[in-house]
Amino acid sequence: MSDCKKLLVIGLDGFDPVVGASLMQEGKLPNLERLDGSAHRFRLDPGFEKYTGLAWEHFSSGLTPQEASRWSAIAIDAQRYLPDQPTTRCAPFTEKLHARTAVFDTPYFDLAQTRSAQGMTSWGSHDPGVSQCSVPSGLAEEIVSRFGEYPASEFIYAHVWPNAELAAEMGRAMIAAVNLRSDITSWLFGERLEDWDLAITVISEYHSATEALWHGWDETHPLHGVGSAAAAREGLVGVYQAADAMLGRMIDEFHDASVLAFTPHGMGRNKADVAAMLLLPELIYRHCTGKIGFDADPSWEMDGTGSSDLLGTSDWSRVVNQRLRVEQAPAARPRWRFQAPPPQPRPHLEECVIDWMPAARYRAAWPGMEAYAMPAYYHGLVRINLKGREVCGVTPLRRYRSTLDQIADVIQSCRDPSTGDPIEVEIEHRLEDDPRDRHPTDVDLIVRFQKDYYAFEHKELGLIGPAPCRRPGGHTGGDGVGYYLIRQHRGGDLGTFRTLDLSNAVAALIGNGSAVGGLAEALRRASLSG
Repeated sequence: MSDCKKLLVIGLDGFDPVVGASLMQEGKLPNLERLDGSAHRFRLDPGFEKYTGLAWEHFSSGLTPQEASRWSAIAIDAQRYLPDQPTTRCAPFTEKLHARTAVFDTPYFDLAQTRSAQGMTSWGSHDPGVSQCSVPSGLAEEIVSRFGEYPASEFIYAHVWPNAELAAEMGRAMIAAVNLRSDITSWLFGERLEDWDLAITVISEYHSATEALWHGWDETHPLHGVGSAAAAREGLVGVYQAADAMLGRMIDEFHDASVLAFTPHGMGRNKADVAAMLLLPELIYRHCTGKIGFDADPSWEMDGTGSSDLLGTSDWSRVVNQRLRVEQAPAARPRWRFQAPPPQPRPHLEECVIDWMPAARYRAAWPGMEAYAMPAYYHGLVRINLKGREVCGVTPLRRYRSTLDQIADVIQSCRDPSTGDPIEVEIEHRLEDDPRDRHPTDVDLIVRFQKDYYAFEHKELGLIGPAPCRRPGGHTGGDGVGYYLIRQHRGGDLGTFRTLDLSNAVAALIGNGSAVGGLAEALRRASLSG
């Protein structure tokens, strides 16, 4: 048994275990293969919490969505019909530990709310969840002075599939970003902040590369035949290999620490962007107003490939939003029969910070609609325009359920115009709580699309779309995976645990004064306590 007293946690943000297994079979990920053969292996079940899109907030805070009162990255100010994407307001789970903690670029880890941690956040995270912060206060400037700025900032949320040269450039930039991340992490944890018990870092380039370049990997994707697919595959594989090299470097350099590497869930084909960001908002707009807000370009294809005019742009939002002509609907007078809890304050909010998304462009019409589709990243989110909750609510409480059913029927009545088949969706009615008390990050109806759709057709509301694909990849994979390496200790299969329990298990390991011990036991205890 090793006597290591330190624990190094490496998050693999956007790593897909299926892709990883395939590349290991090809001999392209030797360090992950080394972990797979010598570490304790386990699977992570993300549960329904995966659909919040807040896996890193759950890990960094140790809180469930119920405990954090946050069910989505998007919040609605119902008094102004203003969607927003606030940063986390949760303190890191490490604040409760008696452990010297160092962090680098860990998403949703709010350094401003902790006295026990040092490091830097929001250097190059895909979804940082926090404003940039460093402790000590000058550390961020020190890192930039020594290593430079993040080299792939323009590609974190890139739309590159229409252009092969741009896809290749993204791959090169992301690989360079991983390599620089490796250098900074080595220096930060090995020299600058070397006196730590717990160190946490996250490799986020998997995430950016998967969402933008997935069509190069997935041979069944409709974009797999476009000119950028070969460059996309090369870039995605290159990111996995660069991250594998970083993983090996961390294992070798920090030989006095046990290592916990994990991804919260798998990735896969995007099934939500066009449907949730555009088609669903337009469908509900047409249903509630009788007007057409989105007029598709007649040259766009049904399979998401758009048309040749897309080859010269990397701005999906501009291409789509210029086809929107949403009219403001007549608003009802505010009525205050019921008072819902006020949204969390954000004094500096002056405008819609996610106005790039087509769904947010419909907000001028929301006050006069019975229901509206919120901006969303992972699935469709629908709120009823409820009297007494929304400031200009038009739907009375007595018609809440019937309106939910009506909206669900409209959605389920749509067909895929490319096949003529009904669209495949899973609809969740949020009926367990009083809708008058719905949290600003919660909704009344959740629509999970089972396929990637680029157009809807409704017998009364007509053809909606088609629209071009935005992100080929998304958060549609299966279980996450983890590796727990204890020096000179034979590994094995630990089984499957809840992703939500991982931070509490880390806390238990550190709380015992050693990174050596039973991770499985800590996970089981965390599960029981949860």
